[in-house]
Amino acid sequence: MQIEELLNKSLNGDLTKKVFLEIIGKQYSYGTFFTDVVKINNLFHSKGLVEGDKMFISLKDEYDITLFFMAGLVSGVTVISVDPEINAFRAQKIVEQAAPEMCVLEEYLFEKWNINKEQQFCLSKKETQKKGSLFKKLLKNSASTDPTEDGDSYPAIMDSLSASMMTYKQPAPETIAYILFTSGTTSDPKGVMISQKNLWEHINTLTKVYGMNHQSRILNNLSLYHADGIIQGPVLAACCNATLVRPLKKFEIGLTGEFLTGIYKYRISHLVVVPAIISILYKFSENYEDSFESPDFKFVISVSAHIEEYLWTNFEKTFKTEIVNVYGLTETVAGSLFSGPDKTIKKIGTVGKPVDCLIKIVDQHNQEVPQGEEGELMIKGDHVFKGYYKNESATQLVLNNDWLSSGDLAIIDSEGFVKITGRKKNIVVVGGFNIHPEEISEVINTHPEIMESICIGVKDEVFGEKIIACIVAKDKSKMNKNILAAYLSEHLEHNKMPADILIYDELPKGLSGKVQIKEIEQSIYNNDAESPDAKFDLQKEIFRIAAISFKVEASNLSINDNSNSINGWDSMAHLHLVTKLEERFNTRFSAAEIMIMNNFKSIESILKKHTLNVV
Repeated sequence: MQIEELLNKSLNGDLTKKVFLEIIGKQYSYGTFFTDVVKINNLFHSKGLVEGDKMFISLKDEYDITLFFMAGLVSGVTVISVDPEINAFRAQKIVEQAAPEMCVLEEYLFEKWNINKEQQFCLSKKETQKKGSLFKKLLKNSASTDPTEDGDSYPAIMDSLSASMMTYKQPAPETIAYILFTSGTTSDPKGVMISQKNLWEHINTLTKVYGMNHQSRILNNLSLYHADGIIQGPVLAACCNATLVRPLKKFEIGLTGEFLTGIYKYRISHLVVVPAIISILYKFSENYEDSFESPDFKFVISVSAHIEEYLWTNFEKTFKTEIVNVYGLTETVAGSLFSGPDKTIKKIGTVGKPVDCLIKIVDQHNQEVPQGEEGELMIKGDHVFKGYYKNESATQLVLNNDWLSSGDLAIIDSEGFVKITGRKKNIVVVGGFNIHPEEISEVINTHPEIMESICIGVKDEVFGEKIIACIVAKDKSKMNKNILAAYLSEHLEHNKMPADILIYDELPKGLSGKVQIKEIEQSIYNNDAESPDAKFDLQKEIFRIAAISFKVEASNLSINDNSNSINGWDSMAHLHLVTKLEERFNTRFSAAEIMIMNNFKSIESILKKHTLNVV
């Protein structure tokens, strides 16, 4: 893609007045947005930033995130973006490792993360009071030529920055466009380096596969701090001259109806979601079955995690629309293999076929296996990343003669379709988020009362997988689930909290001293299969299931609790709770009932109506 052409069309051409972003009802034209991009680029120049320098950003507002990310791509300043919700230890490790020349953070994060403002140019995000037009005019007339007169704060600094674009030079193909730090162990976060060439070559692939153009309207509400959110959202939209719609601040189960009606309301052509959201939409399909029958709508794009064949088939049948299943890694920008929309590459239950890249299936000796045999999926193409930032040893483990080890086991069937059969690398995908179990074990082991621990992923109907922490305490009288959960909540993001904590006298080990994973998995299965107390207590059973869904201790729950009083009670956890209650009591809730099951009193009342003889 030619960035200069996009800038010219946005600032002076036919895109100037076209809507680029529609965020929670507020519209931003291409002209408005890219004028701000030019201002940020002029700020880079005024501070001496050059192509290849690094900018660390962590902001809450979606316009701000998109602005600084795009400004970095346009100028060649490498963007390192992290979610403001990550813990301080991890944030400090990333900043320490990356050594950015510029930081753009919410004001409170500098103190929270102990970021030294003296080491680089720092821009604080501060809320500003609206000023009257006369006052703004007086301010402008008295403004200094120094763009930091208002202090090094955003958005105040924007008023004093020039909107005139200097002579433009597109960044070199080998320049690193952005670095996304994956979920690795806390002491060793791995930064995936994506070059300008990697990015734009793959954007061309996505545009071609999805058939996107200037008429496309993309609904993508995924996190802008993940590749599928930022790349398959604003970056893809800009390159297609399309419009990106983000109607909700956050997808919530109570807004499912609004989300579905938004397909017609916003004239959406492409919906980008993860399988967990597809599962929620399917669960609440009653009375919304015609949501995708808009003349503008093309198909649903499923990203980030494995989608069950049952869900895929029934979703398409219920909504009379199509799902395109995308397989990719952070290391491949976004995708690599696509199942649809082209009929020649679509087969339900598979990840389809590679587009604009090569693949092969190899054994443990890196030799290709015969068709139909299982092996590791390897990928090669212009979109494959350059390596992990300042981590040559980790890079060498996954890159061999430009072939990327995916870490996933797969087979190629007789028709050439690829089916993922398992995982070689130890990553657990919880609701679309990649999590290293070792990271959680590492945090657990910092507790002074823990002797050892291991965290493993097990299958879960709603989240795809869940993490179970298995621990051995030095003194069992000084350790329980409550104590450890409270400790972990201070050191881990919520989505990395274990779904359950099991306490062992000792972990089962083989003769070599290695923990026997199979035995651990069996013990977890046995724990899940345990019968409820002989003397049945409906409230106690609801709390038992809720504790697993919300990653809290059952003894801390009360009948007066609701979705506002419990931190972990979000949309994904709510769906998990409903599904497990349906399994436990062999019943099925209506969409209307699920909507009001946002407190334990209503849950208990609804369950009593469903069955008078629960056991």
